[in-house]
Amino acid sequence: MCNSISENKIKTDLCEILGIKQEDLVQLVLPFTVAKATYPCAVQEKYDGCFCIAYRDMNTDDGFSHTKIYSRTGKHYLSMQHLEKCFNEMFNGTNKDFVIFEAYIPNTIQSEISGACRDTVNQHPEIIAVIHDWLTMGEYLGKVQTPYNTRLGELIVAYSNFHYPCMMLPKGRVCYNLQQIKDFVQEIFDRGGEGVVVKKLAGYYKHGKRVADLMKYKQTISYDLEVVDLQEGTGRYKNAVGSLICRFSGNRLISVGTGLTAQQRKLWWLNKNLAIGQIAEVQAMRLTASGLLREPRFKGFRTDKAVADY
Repeated sequence: MCNSISENKIKTDLCEILGIKQEDLVQLVLPFTVAKATYPCAVQEKYDGCFCIAYRDMNTDDGFSHTKIYSRTGKHYLSMQHLEKCFNEMFNGTNKDFVIFEAYIPNTIQSEISGACRDTVNQHPEIIAVIHDWLTMGEYLGKVQTPYNTRLGELIVAYSNFHYPCMMLPKGRVCYNLQQIKDFVQEIFDRGGEGVVVKKLAGYYKHGKRVADLMKYKQTISYDLEVVDLQEGTGRYKNAVGSLICRFSGNRLISVGTGLTAQQRKLWWLNKNLAIGQIAEVQAMRLTASGLLREPRFKGFRTDKAVADY
């Protein structure tokens, strides 16, 4: 890490500003498992938006703090100046430096929200910030360990003092057992929601880590699909399988690039007959508006099944 953030103040990439690798910029989320849940826990609705980080830079040439919004990979989003202004005001009088939030537009599909966030020409005041956490620099870096329930309490107080129409806190509750989590999740699924994030109340923020302090519980669908081809990967997956090409409904092809191990990628590229023609169990979040799979993930080959779903 750099010795002084002010040395990097002219840079626009958050990774460069903080001196942190892209893959270590945010705390990662585990899929929910019963064995790793601790009680009581905070359970909050996950909205179908885009992950964002608002960062307040105190080391500026004009002597005033300035807040910018970045993607999970550290790229500056240019289309949310209304939120940058509001967050900057919210930061005033506090020692906080970061807000973790989802950029969300009600009744809008995720791909359109993503496009609005990445727009480099137009402003998008319709974007709402669903705030999940806020942190000091010390809390973000792990030098100060403040439990989530304390951070959440501070956030609720700060939010209540402003009531910006472009901001909201996620719907949530404290759950004391698994059944309470399931009941809340079902309420969200019943009205078409995406799922929830389950947070350990005593958990600390751990950027770059994937721990059970933060787990996601999403609605999923599953299909058994025939693998008809393999696509070579790029970068570290060069000369290996980048994606399985599977036949889906309407004789359409879908690319499944996650869920494969490094060993599988190398072995199947060298021996394509081990994968092509097999029936793969593919799990996805749901169907997209065009009828394809949202975030498809390879779960394994169905050696017990001779006929695919399509």
